[in-house]
Amino acid sequence: MTITAATMQAETAEGLQLHKAGDLAGAARRYRAALARDPGDADASCLLGIALKEQGRTGEAVEWIKRAVARRPHVPAYHASLGLALQSLGRSVEAADALARALDLDPDDAAAHVNRGVILRALGDRDAALTHFHRAVAIAPHLAQARTNLGELLQELGRPGEALLHCQAAVAIEPRLVEAHLNLGDVLLALGRTAEAADSFLRAYQLDEGRAQAAAGIGLVAARHGAWNDALAWFRRAVERQPGSVDYLRYLAEAAGMLGLYSEVQSCCERILEIDPNQAVAHNALAWLLQDAGRYAEADAHYRAAIRLQPDFATAHFNFGVLHEEMGDLAEAEARYRSTLHYDP
Repeated sequence: MTITAATMQAETAEGLQLHKAGDLAGAARRYRAALARDPGDADASCLLGIALKEQGRTGEAVEWIKRAVARRPHVPAYHASLGLALQSLGRSVEAADALARALDLDPDDAAAHVNRGVILRALGDRDAALTHFHRAVAIAPHLAQARTNLGELLQELGRPGEALLHCQAAVAIEPRLVEAHLNLGDVLLALGRTAEAADSFLRAYQLDEGRAQAAAGIGLVAARHGAWNDALAWFRRAVERQPGSVDYLRYLAEAAGMLGLYSEVQSCCERILEIDPNQAVAHNALAWLLQDAGRYAEADAHYRAAIRLQPDFATAHFNFGVLHEEMGDLAEAEARYRSTLHYDP
């Protein structure tokens, strides 16, 4: 919230103080009082929109912030606030445009660079996002959100060595920022520094036990060390906290498989395919379990799905060959084995 109280009428300034104190309802009442006195009070209109957004009333928020933009289109904070509200509604392209306008008016707004970078990254434009994050760090090197977002994207781009410096800086700047510890853990894990990665993920978990990514990170470190019972427990926690995550279900299935808990593997695969039917690995794993249970027709359907989704999936071709050999169809089995060798000599 970058709007100041210097030129506000009394009700708006009082509302801002309540807003900063966390009294969103009280702040909204004062902003509305200011607007009743002066419907053209753009600051009150924007701040009311921000308060409504923070109360979860984002549709109303956008309309109030738009009024502020219409009244005073040259105030960069209004455009930045509009961008965040639009992003909360999932209107990412419009949000990016609003933040671009804010940056046209104030190119040195580090927070706007970070926020636009986050949106562009989600839209798939990682190069533009990287430019914004670098610019934010150059403007405000002590802004933890800028550092951790830059580190996270560098890691995603396969540059963990560069990412490490920024992730470490973010943790040092804001030690209670959960995302900073998570991103540092990911980078350290990618660099093979598993003991340090475990410390980072554990710190994130201590700060927010409801964060699935922290539990999954601790599980990944345990898996790296072959501590599959520990990994299983942490992956279960991750899935409990975020049951719709295909990645966490996949981690859990792998740990369960390593421990011979095949009913849990099957459950994970079935849940993965409910969420995303296009997961070839889950089709193959489920087919193998169904084949082992003698449910050949169902296994056949899942192997076919795996190969359709990933034609060069050598393991699926091999398993499909074994299925046909067990069924006595030796010609088809031979064809599948030849396909296996074609894709994995």
